[in-house]
Amino acid sequence: MRIRQLCLPDSRPTTERLLPLRAIDPQLLLVFGSLAFFADDQALATLQAAFPDSLLLGCSTAGEISSHGVDDHSTVLTAIHFAHTRVQPAATPLHDMADSGAAGARLARQLAADDLQMVLVLGQGVAINGSALLQGISSVLGTGLPVVGGLAGDNAAFSRTYTLNEHGSSDRQLVAVGLYGKQLRLGHGSYGGWTTFGPRAR
Repeated sequence: MRIRQLCLPDSRPTTERLLPLRAIDPQLLLVFGSLAFFADDQALATLQAAFPDSLLLGCSTAGEISSHGVDDHSTVLTAIHFAHTRVQPAATPLHDMADSGAAGARLARQLAADDLQMVLVLGQGVAINGSALLQGISSVLGTGLPVVGGLAGDNAAFSRTYTLNEHGSSDRQLVAVGLYGKQLRLGHGSYGGWTTFGPRAR
């Protein structure tokens, strides 16, 4: 497995900038960016043209996280090439908040298979019930399968968010990708609690 990441402070991909990512021939390209990126039709077209054989998956954010830290008004692209793992996309419209559970089930049915190892799902961040979405996925795939991902952001405006797949971006769509193959090994962890920040106050 090979991974390369590119941070674009101005959210403008060009063919030249994308060459290091294209060099590893990724099956999956993760895209997390500001609203400016998703409003730029040319930026999306450039990605689609540069990675015609890759699955695109991403969403708008309220801050972009990369190996360099956290930025605003940028775009982070992560290209992943798997040696043995198969990837498969899924997408479904979200009609309204009450549709969240059913939408999760629709996504899961597109991905269900005996060798499915993990699901990465991204949803719009407005008018959605994230708990119901997960329950819908679990109703089809069970509770023993790792399901990771999150909901899109819009710099905390809670007005309009976007998800992305290889067909383009949408503010009314849930997207996911399944990872398949017995050779895939997964690990995960979590951290909670408080850490010291700033000068000690008395």
